[in-house]
Amino acid sequence: MVAQPLSRSAKPKTYKWVVPTLGERPEDPYALQSEPQEALRGEVRGQAATDIEERLFYALADRYGATRVEFQPTVLGDRNVVGEVRPDFVVTSAAMLRIYFADGEYAHKSAEAKAKDNLDDQRLFNELQGTAEYPIRIPGDELQTQEDADQAVRERE
Repeated sequence: MVAQPLSRSAKPKTYKWVVPTLGERPEDPYALQSEPQEALRGEVRGQAATDIEERLFYALADRYGATRVEFQPTVLGDRNVVGEVRPDFVVTSAAMLRIYFADGEYAHKSAEAKAKDNLDDQRLFNELQGTAEYPIRIPGDELQTQEDADQAVRERE
């Protein structure tokens, strides 16, 4: 296509159409998509749960069976009363109860919180002696993905 000049004094110039590019395109059209997201719902058995609690629940349910895993039961004391000890999970196994805690960084990072956790663990173990193993605490950084949670449960058997 030849563009015509507005005045007759200039020579006509050929117009070159430049097609804009989008840059480098990946060979795989799905390469731009991120990793698949976990289908976390923020609850376990109808109760609100953090992501690390939910991952730990799935790992325990996979390992022991969902019917053997109880979420946040009151083990010592009365519900919502000072002195209550409520673990994140209690697993009923053939021989003894297994008590699990998913320790998030925010709630369990201070020295005071760690001392209280140790005291609660000791109380649980002493009160349930003969029926429960020593409580198992899994740090939140070991529960960042479902694979991590599965591995953390396997390692603590």
